[in-house]
Amino acid sequence: MRSLLKKRWLRRILVTLFWLVIWQLASLLVHNSILLSSPLETIVTLVLRVQQLPFWSAIGFSFVRIVGGFLIALLAGLLLGLLAWRQPLVGEILNPFVTFVKSVPIVCFIVLLLIWFGSPWVSLTAVFLVAFPAFYFACREGLENRNRQLFELLKVFDLGRKDRLLVFHWPSIRPFIQATAKIAVGMSWKSGVAAELIELPLGSIGARIYQAKITLSSADIFAWTFVLVGLSLLCEKLFLLALDRSEDWAWHWALPRWQHDGIKTGLAETPAQPASQKIVLSDLAKSYDDHVILRSLNQTLDPGTRWALQEPSGAGKTTLLRILAGLEKADAGTLQNPNKTAMLFQESRLFEKRNALENLQLLVGRTSALAEIRRTLEGILPAESLELPTSQLSGGMRRRVELVRALLAPAGLVLLDEPYSGLDVETAEQARRLTDRLLAGRTLVLASHDSTDARTLQAKDLGFCTSAKR
Repeated sequence: MRSLLKKRWLRRILVTLFWLVIWQLASLLVHNSILLSSPLETIVTLVLRVQQLPFWSAIGFSFVRIVGGFLIALLAGLLLGLLAWRQPLVGEILNPFVTFVKSVPIVCFIVLLLIWFGSPWVSLTAVFLVAFPAFYFACREGLENRNRQLFELLKVFDLGRKDRLLVFHWPSIRPFIQATAKIAVGMSWKSGVAAELIELPLGSIGARIYQAKITLSSADIFAWTFVLVGLSLLCEKLFLLALDRSEDWAWHWALPRWQHDGIKTGLAETPAQPASQKIVLSDLAKSYDDHVILRSLNQTLDPGTRWALQEPSGAGKTTLLRILAGLEKADAGTLQNPNKTAMLFQESRLFEKRNALENLQLLVGRTSALAEIRRTLEGILPAESLELPTSQLSGGMRRRVELVRALLAPAGLVLLDEPYSGLDVETAEQARRLTDRLLAGRTLVLASHDSTDARTLQAKDLGFCTSAKR
């Protein structure tokens, strides 16, 4: 690895030296320092300017306005992009305006702003107009390509809006913002200095470059060009580094800070679960095209009862669970479910970059202390696996993490869709015993092809498929 890095750095140095030689040869051919200064003359000029206070004050003047315009554009792009995604009408109103801003040459806006305001903050506004459309559309694209399965997970577990924004929406947007920033940072510095060259605010980089043009000092122009390239690259690297770390910061802010009262002393007692309430299904009907899933299903699920869906594949077990969870609506009939709901989905739904503890702490950490979560997981998983990203866990281990998440959630109704699939006989039996213990008198609806699951958990057959066949 080190030898590879050394080779890369050596190649970069050689490429840089190659272009410096080309520059030196060109300056010798021109033989006129006014038209084209040599690399040495440019370096000497830059060293002299660095020792002068006006050099640094010009950098500070331009830096504040250009970076300020960039950050305002980023914030506005994120907020308005999120608003347009949540409210389609807002998006329809904003899209023509943002597209217009993106398409109009920035010099036209600069001239108009000078006519209207004549303000030294024109460079900030110019940077905003360049960067805002890019971040707005990046935000929209990230949200439209979000992970819909994780979105449903957070909806079922009723995660708050602030935490949902931090751990779900922001990670969905971040890769698109990161790709956009690689272009937007450089464009911001270009447009900001271009605006300064037109408006010529005293003490700015643009004014210094204009002064160099008047004095016919190509060495000064090249020196300031190198400064701008360095500032642009530095800002880009720092911004991308902040973006890389932002997901960890977001999770840190989202995870619960307090512990359950019953566990503050370190006692690993299972927290009290909310009491279940009666669920009533009245004349529920559901079909997809010509395939009937439910036809006039009537059933009352009394508090604390356990039910099993054991119909064959394709009969609609998952569909009924999704209706009970509020993820789908029946075509007809009514559902009365006053309970909070927890669900283990048939397919894996975990935050892949986070470990098992973080996945559970996010959704159940407000009612179960971290010590309780860890103890429960260690009862069914190897302790060393709890610190690994869930993407590195086997399918069976991931299944157990999701099972514990559903069972520890403060919900009166627990829905389990094929909870023990992919587990060996011994592990499945262990998981069933854990399910029986952690249900704590709550209502259970279990979908499974294995009759052992219903028998072990003493779940009655709901038998909804017979309603569809009549």
